[in-house]
Amino acid sequence: MLKPKSQLAKARCLINVATSIALTFLLAFAASQAHAARAALVMGNQAYSVGPLKNPVNDAEAVGTALRGLGFSVTLVKNFKRDDIGRTVEGFANRIRPGDEVVVFYAGHGLQVKGTNYLPAVDARIGVESDVALNSLNLNELLQRLDEAKAGVRLLLVDACRDNPYSRGFRSSARGLARVEGAPSGTLMHFATKPGGVADDGNGSNGLYTTELLKHLGTPGLPVESMLKRVASGVRQASGGQQQPWTEGALDGEFYFAIGGTAVAQPQPQHQPQPQPQPRPQPPMQVATVVPEPVRPAPEAPRPAERRAGEVFKDCNDCPEMVVIPAGSFLMGSPPSELGRVGDEGPQRTVKVRLFAAGKFEVTFDQWDACVKAGGCGYRPNDLGWGRGSRPVIAVSYDDALQYVKWLSSNTGQNSHSASLSRR
Repeated sequence: MLKPKSQLAKARCLINVATSIALTFLLAFAASQAHAARAALVMGNQAYSVGPLKNPVNDAEAVGTALRGLGFSVTLVKNFKRDDIGRTVEGFANRIRPGDEVVVFYAGHGLQVKGTNYLPAVDARIGVESDVALNSLNLNELLQRLDEAKAGVRLLLVDACRDNPYSRGFRSSARGLARVEGAPSGTLMHFATKPGGVADDGNGSNGLYTTELLKHLGTPGLPVESMLKRVASGVRQASGGQQQPWTEGALDGEFYFAIGGTAVAQPQPQHQPQPQPQPRPQPPMQVATVVPEPVRPAPEAPRPAERRAGEVFKDCNDCPEMVVIPAGSFLMGSPPSELGRVGDEGPQRTVKVRLFAAGKFEVTFDQWDACVKAGGCGYRPNDLGWGRGSRPVIAVSYDDALQYVKWLSSNTGQNSHSASLSRR
């Protein structure tokens, strides 16, 4: 049996080793985009045989252009018909790989029947409520299909709820869309107006909601939840409070549309005459939110895109020393023939990793204490008698480490992560 002092020494050793391993690679830049592709399904319906609209195709084209500038592979669908619904959804879902970041945007008519939301085809033949399901895209089924594809980020943006042109044949008087019941966990949905409300098709060439969305979509370092709050605020202000966007659900982690350190040029709403600026080249990093007190800046360093593999650098005086890891690729997943293989270990695929940087050494007590002093870290760990200063920080939890990473991101203008085998 170990003596008390020996037990304490062993515990300290285990804490030190575990923490050092976790924090040596704490600051891997852009790891979350290493294998996660960005895919978007963008739909605009306006050429309805009943109740045609003027702006949804313009909305879809403008949003599609903006998302391409943000690194998304965009599937653009204009004026889908009944026969297009199944192959559109399945074709898009089949291209999604586990962990991918997926955005769905829709502009057009939207309606509800018995609490289920539908996006009608332009050639829909709807006389009574029972016709809706046969002539529309079922929003709940679309969300379920994205969940089955194991998309890491599932974000739905709906500029619908124009007044229901088929309501004369309906027994229910419900307007707009309904609350989404039973949506898969980890799905964030943002609607142009609240349940039962009606959205404005816009006075120019874009709907009111899409106009505000385009203003904020490319804001760098802005978490999606904060971005959508800005959109909602703009819509409420522009409509005099008549239209109030609505949020449902939540993502499992953080997500940023803009992955560069500089603003991504967004297409202007089409009623504005000025020419569209071209997107600027994006460095492969993100920025994050701002914290109360900035760290002391070091002399100006080269931009991330200029760094070379093997280069060692610091972003600030209180920042950990980083080393640049070269780009490359590796085979991820296990083969189906592997003994004891489980379902989520496949499919095998080649993962391409872009140039990124990782912490060269363990995060020290001095570096951690700088985060505490600035208000970014709420916990000041005990050194257990080992001493502080330049010694590796110990006795911190994973959640504490995430606080440190978030603080570092906001002070350096880079997107820092705790390292893992596969970030989603």
